[in-house]
Amino acid sequence: MNDASVQTESLRSSESQFYVHGIKALKPNHPEVANLIEEGFQPSDFGSRIWRSSYLLIEYLSRHSLSGTRQAMELGCGWGLAGTYLQKTFDVEVIATDRDADVFPFQQLVCRHNDIDMQTQHCSLSGLREHDLRDIDLMIGADICYSDDNARDIERLCLHMTRQQGVELILADSGRAPFVNLVERLGLRYSVKMTPLTLELPTAVSGHILHAVISP
Repeated sequence: MNDASVQTESLRSSESQFYVHGIKALKPNHPEVANLIEEGFQPSDFGSRIWRSSYLLIEYLSRHSLSGTRQAMELGCGWGLAGTYLQKTFDVEVIATDRDADVFPFQQLVCRHNDIDMQTQHCSLSGLREHDLRDIDLMIGADICYSDDNARDIERLCLHMTRQQGVELILADSGRAPFVNLVERLGLRYSVKMTPLTLELPTAVSGHILHAVISP
């Protein structure tokens, strides 16, 4: 489990980078981020920055033992900060997935700044199949349940995972209606907990964590 004293800095500084539980995060004005944009990488599907629920997800993960987790998947990874934290802190192999291929240069840049290598998979939530999830113990995601379609796709992924005993799903969200509805639907089938969480660092943010244990 991560030490709660590990450095977290305010993103409201003049620096182009900051730390979240010891993981280096990059701002959109970071020179290397600007270089990628100049090279023509332009994330179009909400991948232009690190979304705030990523900080909630990292905080929640820091409070839990993940000793039994061997391989995880970050759904809708964007810049991949939560997956980077998970892999570096807990030595879990993470596969970063997103439907927008232009996010991966930014995600890989964050990985390089944190001295890790991570697998990536260009795939939407609806495009993930049972064979993609065969060895996954944990699925994580931040701010990915922003539409009813996405919520249905996540529910379908959980159905794919029911053949693998004890797989966990941990999602962070600001509390959008599709997210709340997903929590209710998953609660009819699986062991589900929804936890409110508020942070002051790296920025003021409030939201909820869905933690479900997927079992037959």
